[in-house]
Amino acid sequence: MNKIFFIFLLINFSFLKSYEIIENNSNLKLSLTDQKRIKAKLDNGLLVYVISDPTIKKSAASMIVNAGSWNDPKNGLGMAHLTEHLLFQKTKNSNFFKFISDNDGETNAITSNTHTIYIFSIKNNNFHEALDLFSNFFINPPFSNKKIKTESYVIDEEYEKSKASDSTRLIYVMKEIGNKQHPNHMFSCGNKKTLSKIKKSIISNWYKKHYFAQNMMLCIYTHQPFEEIIKKLSLKFENILSKPSDIKLLNMPIFSEEQKASITYVDSIKNDKNLILFWELPNYFANDSTQSSELLAYALMRANKNSLFERLKKKSLIKDLNISTFQLSNYNKIFYIEIELTDLGFNQKEKIIKKCFKHINALKKHKIPKYIFEEMQKIKSINFEYQLKRDSFNYLLNISEHLTHADFFSYPKEYILAKEFDEKKVDEILNNLNCFSASYFIMHKNSSFEKKEKWLNTKYTNKKLDESLLTSWNNSESKKEIAFPLNPFLPIINIKKSQKSINPVKIADNKYGKIFNIKSPFITPKIDLILNLKTLNTDKVALEIFSSAIKNKLSFLIKQAEEAGLYFDLFFKDKKWTFHIFGYSDKSKNFLAEILKKIRSMHISENEFNLYKSFSKKKIENIKLQLPLILAKYHLDCLFQKDAFLLEEEEKKIKNIDYLYFTNYIKSIFKQGYIEAIFTGNISNKEAKNISDIILKILSFKSYEQIKKENFIKLDNTYKIKIPSNSYGSGVILAINVNPFSFKRLAVLEILSTSMKEPFFNQMRTKQKVAYQVGIREKEIDKNLFQTFLVQSSKLSCNELLYRFEFFIDKFLQKIDKNISQDRFEKIKKAKIKNLTKPFDNIYELSSRYNLLAFHHKDFEFIDKRVDALKNISYKEFIDISKEFLSRKNKKRIAIQVQGKLDSKKILNYKKINPQDLLKPSLLIKN
Repeated sequence: MNKIFFIFLLINFSFLKSYEIIENNSNLKLSLTDQKRIKAKLDNGLLVYVISDPTIKKSAASMIVNAGSWNDPKNGLGMAHLTEHLLFQKTKNSNFFKFISDNDGETNAITSNTHTIYIFSIKNNNFHEALDLFSNFFINPPFSNKKIKTESYVIDEEYEKSKASDSTRLIYVMKEIGNKQHPNHMFSCGNKKTLSKIKKSIISNWYKKHYFAQNMMLCIYTHQPFEEIIKKLSLKFENILSKPSDIKLLNMPIFSEEQKASITYVDSIKNDKNLILFWELPNYFANDSTQSSELLAYALMRANKNSLFERLKKKSLIKDLNISTFQLSNYNKIFYIEIELTDLGFNQKEKIIKKCFKHINALKKHKIPKYIFEEMQKIKSINFEYQLKRDSFNYLLNISEHLTHADFFSYPKEYILAKEFDEKKVDEILNNLNCFSASYFIMHKNSSFEKKEKWLNTKYTNKKLDESLLTSWNNSESKKEIAFPLNPFLPIINIKKSQKSINPVKIADNKYGKIFNIKSPFITPKIDLILNLKTLNTDKVALEIFSSAIKNKLSFLIKQAEEAGLYFDLFFKDKKWTFHIFGYSDKSKNFLAEILKKIRSMHISENEFNLYKSFSKKKIENIKLQLPLILAKYHLDCLFQKDAFLLEEEEKKIKNIDYLYFTNYIKSIFKQGYIEAIFTGNISNKEAKNISDIILKILSFKSYEQIKKENFIKLDNTYKIKIPSNSYGSGVILAINVNPFSFKRLAVLEILSTSMKEPFFNQMRTKQKVAYQVGIREKEIDKNLFQTFLVQSSKLSCNELLYRFEFFIDKFLQKIDKNISQDRFEKIKKAKIKNLTKPFDNIYELSSRYNLLAFHHKDFEFIDKRVDALKNISYKEFIDISKEFLSRKNKKRIAIQVQGKLDSKKILNYKKINPQDLLKPSLLIKN
């Protein structure tokens, strides 16, 4: 009897196992982590990729659906995009967005040509409840005619916003002149008009056709072991529709024959001038295991003194250049060369195109040596093996994007690494990169274009290139040989011991600087060095021009290091000139020393000065052309930053700066200076001291006088700044100052801001349908506290938006006890404490935080004080202080209003009129 009972149990347990493990064909090494990767298939056919890491504090999940805008029906353009919007809608029983937001999580969804990705992250202890809500989207989608209408308006806002994006404008022109038989030719975003006839029954049928288990992949990033999580996943996702797939993949080119060997001039919003050469590769290169097209792009971009980039930059023809590939589907892959032109380069476009083909032809002749392939493989392998932990949301999003075109069963190995070096395939691609098969695009501002694209109304001109010109390009030969010198920055991995706790060690503290080495528990071959240079006389405009000079004149050195995983950046903020070096530690000391020496001895000619000055001028011109909300953010930052100017003032300073002043200023900045630096990662105290000595020796400051701290802006009333714009829509930011500072008030601000996010989003975007971009942020700047509300709209004027902000705040305040119950208050508070006390994910997070603590807050216990304040704040105190913050009695408010162009048909524009004028016959309203 016992034996029979045992057999019965075995049979039943075998039935309970509703998944099968997929053999791992990817044996890529992953060091310095406890992470495990396992693949499975549920009984309903759903593929599952589980990444288990016991050290993470937030879990994440994504669903990849093999359906995107190319699957839209012709009578419902934007259907895939609309479905993506609808699935995250709240229902009577649940509010996914609110639940994620309250528990310190993130959520988003992305619709591409061939796929749709849904993703969220959340604290570990809330993960399973979030998974329940998430899985239900794909079992019982929350479709209704009311929600369809609402989200159609939201998508229409998104569509209107896209008109200001140059990259989107280019894409739609490419769609229009492309292969008309391919669905890429169709409108992909959707708008109010194309979605007007969509009803619940129509979208439900489309959903059933495309959303089924065999057409989806589930990705999980969790702290739980696989054996524990997979059982729960089986239960949560087993009811997703299962059926055989009848969806056929499209195998046809997206480019038309007419667009090849033709040049298209596209009207841009920004003042940039860009030249782009596109080639659509043969379909079998879309999933090429040898990665020959990537190798070719790598070789053409690789830093050497005779590279295409260096040759064109040396003649001041270009500002930047990028050569790469992008995959649109399993049958469509694009190779491209994108060049940002200077004004001089724009006038020599044909010469630049000819140099591109000279370089390609030289590569055909001299070939790519195998050691370049091996170098590329080595860097990719090291980068994967020693990858730093990232925040869960972006980490899983990155993997999900990979899996849209990668082979699930061999991922990540065959996605990361090429199978072999195949010289014949490289040669075949090189032969395809000829001037007769290329599509040429030039983006620039112009008033004379012949055509107008259908959906975004982008002006463009398209014409065939002269055959004799094409032939001359095709036959061009370079006299200079393409050299491939060994990269001196390729790292040798040598990892030092870590320690159990974070410990800031003071390496230097004297009249020339203060430097800390932050010892951490991370075991990593990487380093992060942040150097803040403070000078007595700070001129933002001069330093930005100098920064452009450094990046351009040292581009060869910087690009060499980047290819080996060592990076350099510099920027100017809060009266500090910040140098940032991060990546593999092996060659970092030599790299930093070389950079500083070259900066210290750099000579900039008058012609170079004028070129870099033009870069700064163009940057300001382009900021003016940004979406109104982005422009509003820029102006608010100008008020908050001690060194920033309003646009008109900065434009004037750029115009007036001359070469003599600039050269004298650059000589002066190293005479009186002070260094504030943070080192962390794979570096001992001894090495940190050595680097510190090198920095101070090279910079050789003589002295430094402390500058008196400038006062922050004072708000004593309600103000608004109105800024006109030629861009589309209205952008408004309302900033409410809630000083005086205390850690208790900061705690209230953090909880209050989180609690208002979902209601504000729901009110402005879902109920009122006035905006696509809606947000709430809390800010702490130099112990000044602000609550900000922001919206970008294509339908309402700035004044109307501001009135709606105030109306929302008043209504929220009237029912604040209901909007933020004690239970919700405790949950948000707990999530905030957990987020502040969670371990750092990587050295970059750590160095960024300690740079703020050491040199901005000047208090290493600042976070501990925030945590204590959160722990000790009571619900009553929170409600009382929140009322004080939001009450109309608090008049310390400033609104930044950027008014762009609005469609007159969509707005009510009241005109001022005298009562007597209404009685005039010419103004009487006729029935």
